[in-house]
Amino acid sequence: MRHFSAGLLALACLAVPVAVQAAQPQFWQLEGARDFLDGETEGLSVDSEGRVRLAPATRVVQDPEAPYVWSLARDADGRLYVGTGNDGKVFRIENGKASLLFDAPELEVHALAVGKDGRLYAGTSPDGKVYAIDHAGKSEVYFDPADKYIWALAFDDQGRLLVATGSEGRIHRVTAKDKSEVLFTSPEGHITAMAVDGGGNVYAGSTPGGVLYRIDRMGKVFVLHDSAYREVKAVDVAPDGSLYAALIDGKDPSDVRPSVPSLPPVTASVPSGEVTVTESFSLAGPPAPAPSPSPRPIEPIRSGSAKGAVVKVSPTGEVDTLWSSSDEMPHALAATDDGVLVGTGNKGKVYRVHADRSWTMVTSFPAEQVTNLVHAKTGEVFLATSNPGRVHVLEAAAGTTRSGNTATPDSTWSAWSAPYTSRQGTPIASEPARFLQVRAVLVGQQGRSPLLDTLVAAYLQRNLRPQIQSITVHPPGEVFQRPISLSGDVDILGLDEPRNPEGRPAAAATRSSMPSATAYSRRLYQKGVQTFSWRADDPNGDTLVYDVYYRPL
Repeated sequence: MRHFSAGLLALACLAVPVAVQAAQPQFWQLEGARDFLDGETEGLSVDSEGRVRLAPATRVVQDPEAPYVWSLARDADGRLYVGTGNDGKVFRIENGKASLLFDAPELEVHALAVGKDGRLYAGTSPDGKVYAIDHAGKSEVYFDPADKYIWALAFDDQGRLLVATGSEGRIHRVTAKDKSEVLFTSPEGHITAMAVDGGGNVYAGSTPGGVLYRIDRMGKVFVLHDSAYREVKAVDVAPDGSLYAALIDGKDPSDVRPSVPSLPPVTASVPSGEVTVTESFSLAGPPAPAPSPSPRPIEPIRSGSAKGAVVKVSPTGEVDTLWSSSDEMPHALAATDDGVLVGTGNKGKVYRVHADRSWTMVTSFPAEQVTNLVHAKTGEVFLATSNPGRVHVLEAAAGTTRSGNTATPDSTWSAWSAPYTSRQGTPIASEPARFLQVRAVLVGQQGRSPLLDTLVAAYLQRNLRPQIQSITVHPPGEVFQRPISLSGDVDILGLDEPRNPEGRPAAAATRSSMPSATAYSRRLYQKGVQTFSWRADDPNGDTLVYDVYYRPL
């Protein structure tokens, strides 16, 4: 059941002096996005224009019976991996069925990544370690740094594991088991978010300063953005190379960041039974102990300060704040072709935010935080929630196509294609033909009706030859006056047109311009002039450009 409720009872607490007169009807009007979002929404989407519509269907994929689901990862075969707390368990979801894959000695699994070798890598906290886990669930300690927290894992373009840590604020690059080097040491206490682009650049976000860094493939560090927030919660790279970042916990205006010291050279650690490597940014001396970021459900910050924002850093370095809130914190991001999906707390909502700053509150969950987002190959989106910890799927509306060359579909038409589910578009799989039929599949559940508002199919006609319908040779000296003269003189159609290098008038025009012009033009006589006109059509509706060839007889 979809419904909207708001706190109407609060009006009874208002005391308003009124003149002594007959009671008049009063109206309470809800209008605009803020009015609707101030209430409780269930099964509804609300966009930045204040329009309310039915939300996409969602369903629970797994209930791990854990308070927190911190991390999600998907392998090449579509299997989904789920990292939880407070029992440090990793689950695998395959063909809709969940099973326990790994139970870590540590309490939290904040980071998961799938390597090129097909193994799953899990980063645990506190007393952080990275475990490598095969399909059978066999595990080994792959990397054991001195850092207390492991916040993020990623693989670079050469297949090396990158480990973002806390308490020391480093990024380690692990080349093999127990073999690593410090890629980056930060003046910040924690590197809380990390992503890698196709060019080998590593992007990192920190706390308590809320700084966005870029480390290029040569190891050079550059600050992309020194934000007005204390923590970078998540980062993701869009297909166009833009970087999206979720920021939380607004700073006081009086907060001043210290300057970032120069980066020391990268040095590789010496392999040993217990690897102690330094990662990320470092100060000249050992960094002072920094408080660890809240292990995901963030404590409410003091009233009046900004709680969160989503910024976009363009490939050329411009920073634009696309979304901000004084009562919600963005915890998770998933970039799309036309913007970014944002999971928030402490109301468990998902927003779709676009580059033009428009947004839609896509759906909400009976949970306090949406802590992770992962795209599926099928176009669906997997979402992790905490308090309670569950895995949900945001189902995409599906469409299929078939094609044929008869106006009415029959046995000669192609079979229905596999479902198209990506909102960003998918190449049409049906055979090229004269006719295309589209079938939309909308599945409701629990009495809720899905909504389809737009369906777009791109097509390109086969380029057909233009056809010349007629050529007219007018009597010698017969000319046609141009309907509108800019000079005040008598302008003759086709005369004094721009000339090509051979000296001939360039007969370039849009289709049918000459026949239509002569049909409504005044006929005149001008000695020494020969007029030709023609009519041509293009079945594709293309603009026609003409070349006229002639020779004396």
